Amino acid sequence: MQDNFDSIQWDLLAATDIRPETPRELHQYIRTFCRNENGEKLIIPSRRMCEGHQAPFEFVSDAFFGVHNNQFVIAPRTGGKTMDFGLIAWLGMKHLGRDYPLQIIDIGAIQAQADKCFDYTSSLWRQPEFFHECGRNAILKQSIRLPNGTSLSTVVATIAGVNSPHVPWLHLDEWELWDWAIGQQAFSIPMSAGPHRASIRIASTQKYAMGNVQRFKDECAQRGFKNYKWCIWETIEQCRDRECSQCKIFNWPDAEGGQLCAGRAKEARGYFRIDDFITKVQELDRNTLEEEWLCLRPSRQGLVFGREYNEDLHRTTFEIPYNPMLPLHVWIDQGYTNPFAVLIVQEDRNREQLLVIGELYETETIPEHVGRDAADYLERLGVEDGKEISVVADPEDPAASRTFIKHLTSTKGRRFHGSLKRPAGNVDFEEHLRLCRRRLKLTQGRPARIIMSSRVRYLPYELTQYRYPERKREDKPVTEKPLDKDNHAISAWYRGEAWLAKPAKATSGRADIM
Repeated sequence: MQDNFDSIQWDLLAATDIRPETPRELHQYIRTFCRNENGEKLIIPSRRMCEGHQAPFEFVSDAFFGVHNNQFVIAPRTGGKTMDFGLIAWLGMKHLGRDYPLQIIDIGAIQAQADKCFDYTSSLWRQPEFFHECGRNAILKQSIRLPNGTSLSTVVATIAGVNSPHVPWLHLDEWELWDWAIGQQAFSIPMSAGPHRASIRIASTQKYAMGNVQRFKDECAQRGFKNYKWCIWETIEQCRDRECSQCKIFNWPDAEGGQLCAGRAKEARGYFRIDDFITKVQELDRNTLEEEWLCLRPSRQGLVFGREYNEDLHRTTFEIPYNPMLPLHVWIDQGYTNPFAVLIVQEDRNREQLLVIGELYETETIPEHVGRDAADYLERLGVEDGKEISVVADPEDPAASRTFIKHLTSTKGRRFHGSLKRPAGNVDFEEHLRLCRRRLKLTQGRPARIIMSSRVRYLPYELTQYRYPERKREDKPVTEKPLDKDNHAISAWYRGEAWLAKPAKATSGRADIM
């Protein structure tokens, strides 16, 4: 825990247009001049309460002083993420955009999120001390434009929204709820202008074990982003009038068997009301409390493969190369609106370990195109022409599956030698799950029986999302099938597992559909 600001007595900022030059000056400036839409002083907590966390003010300060061009924030519900975006935008417009215009775009996952950021920034400009600087017609419905050209625009995370004009500063709110492909489009927006460096700031609450937030967190350093994290203990107000022995949450167990509060609120300097948090602790289930308020890794309760899958052991941090000495399999699950999933798999000589060395995951396309894309993918992996390729295809549309195989094996001079039949005997759904669980199960002293390359993203993601329906009663056994979503790469995988477990005799000339 640390606090560098609460005891500072500072009176150098006699006027609102004096630009803060240090983090201390900035913190006092915010406390002195900035108010929320209700006219209350804006509180940006500056005290770290948990090991490995940062205070929200560190994020705001680093953004204002340009310590890091790109910033990524994981914070709780009501953790002030959107408020911080609004404040950073206002500080940039007022002080950094004075001599050279600064343009900022804030993109929310939903319309309400974008509107909220705009409300925070516009409420600061509407304060009597600052309103004269922006002019009577500067604040419009979703944009603010100052007389010198400095501006803020807020839009929603759609393809049209992210194809906005190029500006130096880009803010992306509630990243977990974004479509990943739209987010990649948004990254093309920032462009340096004058003294303003191209900067991207992303903030979100983490909701999924392998969603957008976890994926981006894993890639932060590689992508050049500084990672910030805080939880409810950084944003809760100071507990002054309660006796710990009488508090309803003092002895409430935390995720590690300790005490949830253990007196931490006595040292806090945030804004979230303690009474409200006590209510949340009583109302919310344990998983939601830990995920969205304490910012711990999301639980895997209810996941089909939650017990078996270990991303640290089943997925590498490097790209697994193609081995020409091992058999090559292509397993598919056909789709159109739903994804068309293709897994590129190799099997070791003892048939003990599967190496998933690549994948395709395409939507709104046809088998012919996916087959060609798969052929190109194999070429990039280094697969030689004439390689024997074993294909296990989707049974829903045999003609389409044969079209895929035709273009997979004829493009770039490749050929398909031999064919795959249905496994010997029927394989029901529960048997599919059993085969996949057996493959994932770890045995002490032995390597994992399935290893996924770092280039394989969607199969690991689905393994952390594929789940059973929520149960009405906790004591009711799980007998129903999983939800029919987040299972396209998984479907390709379990078909392949079924064939490996009960292979039929191969026949040449065509690919039989399984």
